Amino acid sequence: FVNKFDVTLITLFTLPDIYREAHINTARAIAMGAIAMGAIIKELL
Repeated sequence: FVNKFDVTLITLFTLPDIYREAHINTARAIAMGAIAMGAIIKELL
């Protein structure tokens, strides 16, 4: 039996790591996409 307080604490401790990983991966994907778009636009012009 786990009460809500324990779940909340565990979530608060683990969430930042998960969020940071997702954030880094998302930022990297956006950056790569922007670079690719820039290259494509440069080719078209």
